[in-house]
Amino acid sequence: MKKNGLGLMLFLFPLIVNAIAVPQSSTFDKRMQSVSYNAMNSTVIKSKMGFVTTIVFDEGESVISAKTGFPDGWQSEIEDNVIYLYPRPVMQKQNNGENEVDVVIAPILKEWDTNLLVRTTKRIYSFDVQLTQDNPAFVVQYRYPQEQAKKQMEINQKRQQEVEIARKKQLIAKSFEQADSPKNWNYFMRVNDKFDSRRIVPDFAYDNGLFTYLGFNSHKVFPVPFVVKDGEEQSLAFNVEIKGNYKIMVIHNVNDKFVLRYGKSVVGIINQSFGKINIGQKNTLSPQVKRVEVHHE
Repeated sequence: MKKNGLGLMLFLFPLIVNAIAVPQSSTFDKRMQSVSYNAMNSTVIKSKMGFVTTIVFDEGESVISAKTGFPDGWQSEIEDNVIYLYPRPVMQKQNNGENEVDVVIAPILKEWDTNLLVRTTKRIYSFDVQLTQDNPAFVVQYRYPQEQAKKQMEINQKRQQEVEIARKKQLIAKSFEQADSPKNWNYFMRVNDKFDSRRIVPDFAYDNGLFTYLGFNSHKVFPVPFVVKDGEEQSLAFNVEIKGNYKIMVIHNVNDKFVLRYGKSVVGIINQSFGKINIGQKNTLSPQVKRVEVHHE
């Protein structure tokens, strides 16, 4: 049984060793080191008597506490995201036969080795602190490759979304350009900033001299159109087209002014080129138009 137990210990020993993270030295100065953060690993810190080792954590991270297993033999100081760590002698009282005297015990290899646990505003770090005579670490800088990879992935996804949105807008614009009828994009919008009116502001507006088109992205609230006649507002019939991520309101006429309403939200649509486009008696639209929804008063 003892032999089998020893064999198991020998088998597990490499795994235990591999669980310790050893900082990598800089190509310029081996005392300047860096290490990747792993919450399941302890990081080796080698320090020398008479020298300070600086441990640097993530930007925006603040150290809350730093506790060592041998506080008499190691001193740590906290400053923002940095810990300054160095070994120190131990004062001990001894009896010389006549009275007690203070004896200074200098740091001793192996006997000064301990652990250090650091808690920050973001993470918890575990250290295997070792006293050394050679090659102490002056600076140990933490890296965070997993978090950096996650941030980069989010940046890439955002860029892809922006590219896709731009592509869809180009397709919509191209579709409009390929339609048979003349276009008028000269529209102005007056927004009542009260009552959250910007939620019903169209992303674009145009007409072909026959119908008026108002486009809304998926985040906008779809309003109801009105026209002012004889001093009174009258609701208008309209169709709805879906093009990409846009819901397009197709109003069945062209006017100099429209009013959009949703609850108390109000937006005025001004056709600044009203009457300037002549399409004759044409009453058909682009064959690309697909009618999917009808609203009546």
